Amino acid sequence: MTQIKPRFEVHPLEGNVTRTVYEKTLKGEEGKFGGFKEKEITEPAGFMVYFPTGASIRVRNDEELERLGFTRTPELVDMESGDVVGVANLSLKARADQLSSRGRSKMPGNT
Repeated sequence: MTQIKPRFEVHPLEGNVTRTVYEKTLKGEEGKFGGFKEKEITEPAGFMVYFPTGASIRVRNDEELERLGFTRTPELVDMESGDVVGVANLSLKARADQLSSRGRSKMPGNT
């Protein structure tokens, strides 16, 4: 049985995250040779991109999402051969819900 799945799935994250960035300092500001200053910034949480292999990555903003090519409609891929077989119209989550709801409605005791 062939397994056909979307190449990726993107979900926006809610809220904000705080991260530490380092800014370069010039000579004389903090010490003889300069260095780095630590600074915390708050930014939107970004997006999670999920792959059918179970891997996932967090993408920080819309520009990175666009640069990495995750704003386009994902292709459907045959997981056994790696061939592209079409364009995805359902998310992995929606597909799982669809398949599990079909199975549960026919089970005895579920009404």
